[in-house]
Amino acid sequence: MKRLLRISTSLTLIVGLSLWLYQGNSTQNNKSGERQAYEQFLLDSYRALPQLNEEEESKEKRPDMPQMAGIRDYFLTMDPATKQVPVERLPEARKLTDAAHTRTFDPMPEWEYAAANSGGRTRTVMWDPNDDKHTKVWSGSVTGGLWYNNDITFEDSQWTPVEDMWASLSISVITYDPNNTQVFYVGTGEAETARTIYRESSGVGVGIYKSMDGGENWELLASTERFKYITDIAVRNEDGQSVVYASAASGFYKGQTHESNTNGLWRSADGGESWEQVLPLIPGDEIPYAVSDIEIGADNKLYVGSAATVDHKGGAVIFTSTEGTEGSWTVFSDYQQLILAQSFYKYPERVVIASAPSDPSRVYAAISVGYEDNDGFIKYQSPYILRSDNKGETWEEINLPPAGSRNWAYLSWHAMILKVHPEDANHIYAGGLDLHISPNGGTSWNLISDWSLMYYGGGDEYVHGDQHDIAFNPANTDQAIFATDGGVFLTYEASSVSPAFIESSTGFNTLQFYTCALHPEDLVFLGGLQDNGTFRYDGEPMNMLESETTGGDGAYCFFDQDEPDNWITTVYYTTVAGWERINMMSYNQWSRGTFVNPMAYDSKQNALYGNSCRFNGELNDEIYRIKGLPRDQGISAMYLSTGTYVPFTSLMLSPNHDDESVLFIGSQSGRLFRINNAHNDNYECTEITGDDFPVASISSVAVAYGDDNNLLVTFSNYGVASVWQTFDGGESWENVEGNLPDIPVRWAIFHPEGSSQAMIATETGVWISKNLDQENPTWAPGGINYPNVRTDMLQMRASDNVVLAATHGRGLMYTTWDFDHNVGVADLENTEFMISPNPASNTIRLSGEKSLKEFRIYDLSGKKILGSKAQQNHEINIENLNAGSYIVEVVYKDGSRAKQKLIKK
Repeated sequence: MKRLLRISTSLTLIVGLSLWLYQGNSTQNNKSGERQAYEQFLLDSYRALPQLNEEEESKEKRPDMPQMAGIRDYFLTMDPATKQVPVERLPEARKLTDAAHTRTFDPMPEWEYAAANSGGRTRTVMWDPNDDKHTKVWSGSVTGGLWYNNDITFEDSQWTPVEDMWASLSISVITYDPNNTQVFYVGTGEAETARTIYRESSGVGVGIYKSMDGGENWELLASTERFKYITDIAVRNEDGQSVVYASAASGFYKGQTHESNTNGLWRSADGGESWEQVLPLIPGDEIPYAVSDIEIGADNKLYVGSAATVDHKGGAVIFTSTEGTEGSWTVFSDYQQLILAQSFYKYPERVVIASAPSDPSRVYAAISVGYEDNDGFIKYQSPYILRSDNKGETWEEINLPPAGSRNWAYLSWHAMILKVHPEDANHIYAGGLDLHISPNGGTSWNLISDWSLMYYGGGDEYVHGDQHDIAFNPANTDQAIFATDGGVFLTYEASSVSPAFIESSTGFNTLQFYTCALHPEDLVFLGGLQDNGTFRYDGEPMNMLESETTGGDGAYCFFDQDEPDNWITTVYYTTVAGWERINMMSYNQWSRGTFVNPMAYDSKQNALYGNSCRFNGELNDEIYRIKGLPRDQGISAMYLSTGTYVPFTSLMLSPNHDDESVLFIGSQSGRLFRINNAHNDNYECTEITGDDFPVASISSVAVAYGDDNNLLVTFSNYGVASVWQTFDGGESWENVEGNLPDIPVRWAIFHPEGSSQAMIATETGVWISKNLDQENPTWAPGGINYPNVRTDMLQMRASDNVVLAATHGRGLMYTTWDFDHNVGVADLENTEFMISPNPASNTIRLSGEKSLKEFRIYDLSGKKILGSKAQQNHEINIENLNAGSYIVEVVYKDGSRAKQKLIKK
């Protein structure tokens, strides 16, 4: 191991990096060259991306930063060999996860949800056409699956998830067959984010689900497996025959395209058994247009809006057809040509269309346009809303909704929707960040919602930011529901020019958590969310207006374990906010590190540690320390001299010290370090990277209770061995991934009663191993009722074995994880080595034919009592062991293991 020592008391800004620094400070291990090359690749990639402009972000005051979430997840999960997120592997991993449920350990934890009455990002809503009461609605979350509510008009009516184990919980659209309302279609995959930003792989779809019985049972249409991103589905009555139209798009990851030849408008006349692409090809490219929206007019005419392909071609086009077949389309590309001719707003993007149910001649369209900012990166807004009074034959511009200093839909790649009131062709809803109404066909507009009211207790105008879908009740057009980044909202005044809104997300637990924290005594939790700040759960259902402690995108959070009335939350890029009981104490807005920046908190020393290095390499090779929380603060940088030029992606505090802070930190290139005496200025940093560690992002380090030498390290990238263990503080490491599928592993915890049992958080939920002490450990899904949902973090309370899980789409979940005392005792009879004497009193001797490498002694609960290097005829002092039965394990130089039982007299 390489020992590094650094003493620091001040901050400095490192602005430039040079290649000779990589060469001069390289780590002397088997993969140093690969790690250097990978770090250089990461730096080059990050520097080619938009950098956070703190002044701009502070002015913007948005409730979320979806673009940064996607960038973060892309680089933490991509396959280091291909430099892409291999989305095609996730469905196979989910199949393996499903199969593994048949061989789970017994007993397994039973999980409960921390109740929530607010939702996460929601792309689609639909009133149930088969409900005689006209109160049942359906909704789809982008990572939480499909849900229904039997009575949206009843405040206490709970939302219910349809299925926990679908191959994809990323729902983009739901619709039904007008000729047979028992037939539903659901599209998967969130194209808007996957095509425009780097989006996590759990946002990828698997095609179209179909129900023949009004949503009771579902099947995935095999013919749609290549449709990774469904943007819309519409079913049209064509002379008594139901014809399905599905619009598909391709995904985009760091210049790489996940296309699978699925751009276009796909038509099926046999209920989804077979499909044909019916739109014209993009002139000069010989590939289909990408499609963003499908509308069926009051006279059954088809309107289709295009989206730009991943190389910015084919956007801002409107197609119309009465037949819907190949060769039958009229193409309106005037605004595409107008945009292409401009010098600034020059990138034609997606189109959303709204037809008037009461007037077949009236159609509206909003067009998204991209422009380059000062750094050359493309941003989007919607400078054009069009109106046609002759079924799309000609179009004219109408006025835009006023939106203060910025465009009404300045994130039009992400949030942009139009809808026409069913009984009034002049009454238009337009949604971007907020909602707007025009009562006169676009001559004037009213701003009718205000997302920022969530910080001020809500009110009639409160609707969560970012609008994605609107659905009017067919039986009562004064009722409408709205899909937003914060769940579902309802109005009973949809015909008004100033309607009042109600949040209608009771039990709609689709919250996307990054992090969580567990109170040391009670079932009280904290959790940092994408889109929705940091929530505090105290037994009552969480909701946006009452549970949010700090805003923005919630990041790492902590309870002080000695003074649990004090807690800490962080936001975005390490903006720190402290709370003492219920009185907010805002700390130095000290922005360092990366989005959802890795941190660790030491309750005994009241010190917070965090990664300093930014995505682009600035402030590299350092972490920061904030002392004296929650009242006083002393901030300093800790320079580590590790030669690491990329961010640290994991910081973990050892639970085994009262007077000393011991930190374990892992880098995005797979290097691992131990910092002793971290709370003082004479800290000492030692590298303990495994020679065979993958060149990938370390996502977590678990430290065994009572033993700093026993560590479990996880990696979050696809394509690598993702779980490693050491019993000797990093002198040697073993790959303990076992039977896990190829999935990102994001967190790990040991059971406090024995390190032979561990739990990990992965892309397909929680997994448990109960035999890490064996040569080929086995993993199984960690609970029969745990959903197939990406899980980012686990926290455990050693006093009562309560585990808290932060899921990215199903909220917070918790359970009691009991240690299995019946595992690890079987299969001990062998003759590979001998213990003598046995039973024994003071000493024992190990002997055998093979050359021994090390020994370990466990009690029957699996907790390691002793362990050290070993040799032939090794004598072990067992005087300090209590009388009883123990397990002695030896490791040979060839890597195999053997066990025998020891009786202490």
